[in-house]
Amino acid sequence: RNAVEVRNDGDSAVALDGWRLWACGRDGFRRSAPLVEFAPGTTLAPGAVLVVAAEGTATDAALRFAQPLDFLGAGVLLE
Repeated sequence: RNAVEVRNDGDSAVALDGWRLWACGRDGFRRSAPLVEFAPGTTLAPGAVLVVAAEGTATDAALRFAQPLDFLGAGVLLE
């Protein structure tokens, strides 16, 4: 599945306002543009999971991104 799950394992809600999710290449550097940027007011309750997925991925995602992830040694960065 071409998706990322953002999970809050803490005891309090986390505000994701302005946070961005980046794809990183095999070289460890992030792509030039983020996959998504979380809108103002986006919060993640304790124990909640937010799914971010590529367009066309068969999953119930809160947000979508256009360029698929490269799974050969790539990763993601949430900042």
